[in-house]
Amino acid sequence: MKTLEELEQDVWPPPEVTTGLILRCHAARKKPIDELTFLELATLLNQKIGIHHILPEARRRIAENESDDTEYYDGQLVEAVAKTEREETQR
Repeated sequence: MKTLEELEQDVWPPPEVTTGLILRCHAARKKPIDELTFLELATLLNQKIGIHHILPEARRRIAENESDDTEYYDGQLVEAVAKTEREETQR
C-alpha cells in the first residue's frame, strides 16, 4: 500500500519546530497506510492530515474489531473517526 506522501504527491520539508506531535505526523506520512498504527491513524485524523486516504483504513480496522494496543486510551481511533465523520458531514 502507498504512503500519504505518495498518494498526495507532496513531500513536506523538514519541520522547523520539532515537537513530538509534528515529528510523529511527518514520520506517519512516510509509512504505508496499512502499516500505520491505531495511534498514528487517530493522530492523523485529529490533525486533519490525509483524511480521505486514511479514513477508509481506519473504518476497516474498526469494522474488523482489530486492535494493536498503541492508542493512548481505548477507543481513541473510534473517537477520531466519529469526530472526522461529523465534521465531514457538516461541510
